[in-house]
Amino acid sequence: MTALDIKASVDELRSAIVGMRLQNIYDLSPKVFLLKFGQSDRKMHVLIESGVRVHITTLTREKPKVPSQFTN
Repeated sequence: MTALDIKASVDELRSAIVGMRLQNIYDLSPKVFLLKFGQSDRKMHVLIESGVRVHITTLTREKPKVPSQFTN
């Protein structure tokens, strides 16, 4: 990702999640994380693939029932 990619991602996220609270973080794989934000009846998911992409998603993904060793 270039600096321009990161700036565009930050601008998109800033306008979408301002005022929302981070409710949970899921590690889908060693380099992919799903952040769950919420506020009252609004919910939003942000997918982060380290060094590749950051974006808002509406797709539901399989979340592990047990955290990885990385989180311990």
